[in-house]
Amino acid sequence: MILSKKIYPFIVVDGVDGVGKSTLVTNLADSLGFESYKTPSAKYRAVRGHFDSLAQTNPMERFNFYAEGVRDSSEEILESLEYTGVVADRYLDSLQLYHEALVGKSLNQEVKDLDVHLPNLRIILNGNESELFNRRTERAILFGALQDSLESDRQLMADMVDRYQSLNPVTPQRDLLYIDTTDINESEVLGLCLNHLTRHKFLN
Repeated sequence: MILSKKIYPFIVVDGVDGVGKSTLVTNLADSLGFESYKTPSAKYRAVRGHFDSLAQTNPMERFNFYAEGVRDSSEEILESLEYTGVVADRYLDSLQLYHEALVGKSLNQEVKDLDVHLPNLRIILNGNESELFNRRTERAILFGALQDSLESDRQLMADMVDRYQSLNPVTPQRDLLYIDTTDINESEVLGLCLNHLTRHKFLN
């Protein structure tokens, strides 16, 4: 894989749906004067509806679509890193963990083979499954989601909470910050991130 060699830091915020990734990306980018970026890139988001519908019937085709989206994002991010730092909403962890849940096997090699630009810091957000599901349900009902669909989502969400929990390092790491957001607010989450960046001299 391509290692980060640019002057400006590349930070990824990842985690289960409803945990506050987008809020942290915005707050962190604003605090640091960095560019915020949403994965996949806009041209992939515009056509992803068909591939999202394949989650149960053909998850590998869905994985391949999003893998190409991450590869495209990597190229766009590299261009930005010549001028500024980047904080991205989702990247490799979401791609791998979500599709491993759907496919039922490890996709570690497939993700390694993407050969994309790696972040300097991965921030993993996780939380309480019940609270996260309630947040997601409130949003989904606004869009007319059916009850059986919501129940299926709950089973997947519980699985994803466990999968993200598995990323929690036994000992602190410079390039991985895991935050359980259950009992803290968005300002406290931002503070933990800024402290980590300062302590490990990412901003020097």
